[in-house]
Amino acid sequence: MRIPGYVPPVEVSESDIEIGLAALDEAGEFFAGSLKLTDTFRLVAIRIRTVLPFKSIVLFLLDETRTQLRVAETEGIETRPDKFDDGLARQCYSSRHIEIDGYMSLDATHGFSSSVAIPLYHGTEVFGVLQLYFDADFDMVNADRSLFEAVGTRVAPGVLASIAFERSQTNALTDVTTDLPNERAFYLILENRWTFWPGRSGMRSLLSCRPHREIFRTRSLQGFTLDFWAES
Repeated sequence: MRIPGYVPPVEVSESDIEIGLAALDEAGEFFAGSLKLTDTFRLVAIRIRTVLPFKSIVLFLLDETRTQLRVAETEGIETRPDKFDDGLARQCYSSRHIEIDGYMSLDATHGFSSSVAIPLYHGTEVFGVLQLYFDADFDMVNADRSLFEAVGTRVAPGVLASIAFERSQTNALTDVTTDLPNERAFYLILENRWTFWPGRSGMRSLLSCRPHREIFRTRSLQGFTLDFWAES
């Protein structure tokens, strides 16, 4: 797919851009709803770098209050979340448009030469911002917004799918009444513990025995756990 009006940097050809955008499309379709956010972010970061040679990339998402942006994922030279200012990202979120800082006036502490903040949409609402940082080799002056828009359009669905995937996993392991780990989560925790327990073969036979399975289901999970560790 050719981006109309886009003048690519010297080091990235138009064919590379087409291949890179197609790879983003394929990744979103193939892995949709099956990867955690961290894995999705790493995957799209690799794909984006083929069309936009960034030095660092940051994913900002809304916090629990849905009023402030927080650093959700980072990749590149600087990976400490506390080192990233959300100045340009906040401006992008407020304006709901792509924001470019060609002189790093808003995020001057990073040592990069330029940056772009791309809004991520869910329908008509912005749920996050993808910010890319570049060094002096990237020609931000001639970089057209159409490529940034193309990247944001392709990244947003995958990020949303990963957020939904993580929430579904959390809900599957949480009791809706108490908001505490449910029976399924309890079994998974015990199974993980017993895998590395010296007497794990005996422990597995314990679970396979029907009377003991009934004990697991009828007794308080907290009480059973305390008894188990006390006896061991």
